[in-house]
Amino acid sequence: MSDFVDYDSLIQIIRRNQQYLGGDLDRNGDYTVDMATNIIKTLRDNNPSIMGGFGIGFPFHSRTQSGELIPNPEFQTYSDKFIDNVESIRSLGYTAWVCSDCQSEQMKHRNICKECDKSIIKPRDVMKTIPDIDLFIISNDTSDKTLDNIQQTSLKYSFHQSDYNVRETLQRVERAFDYISGDDEYAFFPADLHVISFDNFKNALNEISFGNIDPNTEIYSMYYDWTINKDISFWLDFVFSGSFCSDICDPEIIDHVNYARKGLVSNLSTQNIIDAIKSKSRQASVLLEYEPTYNILSERINSWGSLQ
Repeated sequence: MSDFVDYDSLIQIIRRNQQYLGGDLDRNGDYTVDMATNIIKTLRDNNPSIMGGFGIGFPFHSRTQSGELIPNPEFQTYSDKFIDNVESIRSLGYTAWVCSDCQSEQMKHRNICKECDKSIIKPRDVMKTIPDIDLFIISNDTSDKTLDNIQQTSLKYSFHQSDYNVRETLQRVERAFDYISGDDEYAFFPADLHVISFDNFKNALNEISFGNIDPNTEIYSMYYDWTINKDISFWLDFVFSGSFCSDICDPEIIDHVNYARKGLVSNLSTQNIIDAIKSKSRQASVLLEYEPTYNILSERINSWGSLQ
């Protein structure tokens, strides 16, 4: 990719993302899960207060119990709409991004220039259409010092959030696709990081075990700075797609997870849980209209009843 985001390059990346979302690049989601695992391990290696973490979103909600990836067609629909918008802009004679500043500087929320604001495609629209890895990090300490350490580590190893710099992010995604395709060295997708204290994590899981779908949580999310995230639903992410790996989590974490899952299904039916998921997230509700995705979730929830 050149130093300037031209629309040909942007469409090429989005088309590669469609291959990725369709399972053609990362057939079982193994590369993505490996990236998530390595991100959590890297953070743990650089901060002893971190106890582990878990992945959420795609591909975690689209993998069967046996590890098979079942792509959801809704992602292709979203990408097609984005490409149509880019093609509309190109039909007006534009070949590249209008403003160089808004593609090369760290984006602060809603802080884009008037020219980009008039465009059909906003900087954040691009970030919503490319792949990233959503992760919850569980830490004994959520002080400013620890959060700063997490952010600096993510910047050092180039797996920080996607909205840090449009051009640089697209280059990182391109390198990650090249890695998955076997044409380049190891590279990460951007990572959206959320941090929760271990005490808060335990308390939330205890509430979930009794059937509470609105546990009390305090979640820090990394944007251009750390922010208490009032919009994210810990329950939704934990139940809909939360995927833990015992290799990178303290045993205590896995014990609390299993206890919460078993308690949840003893208090609520599978259908009650799925209905609650749909009520909390329009996107999840749309995804669950696709029967294979619905079946994956049902089988996962049903399996929690046999946990020890």
